[in-house]
Amino acid sequence: GIADQKIEGLSVYPNPASDRVVIRTVNSSIEAITIYDMTGKAVIDLHNADVDNLSVNTSKLQGGVYIMKVVDSNNAQQSVKLVIR
Repeated sequence: GIADQKIEGLSVYPNPASDRVVIRTVNSSIEAITIYDMTGKAVIDLHNADVDNLSVNTSKLQGGVYIMKVVDSNNAQQSVKLVIR
């Protein structure tokens, strides 16, 4: 696979989360957000127009650990461990 590159100033909060997660960066815009469960299945997949104010509704996810992959407008990718309670 492609190695993660750091997205400048990427922050994901709150983490642990319950119903919503906010994603922020310093200089780049977010192109895509994909959240995977621990089996590798994509459970949330948002691209371009679906990325609304850089927040993601996670209320339908069951409690547990997930991996959130964020891709910015420069095609940099970064993965973040996300805990849903």
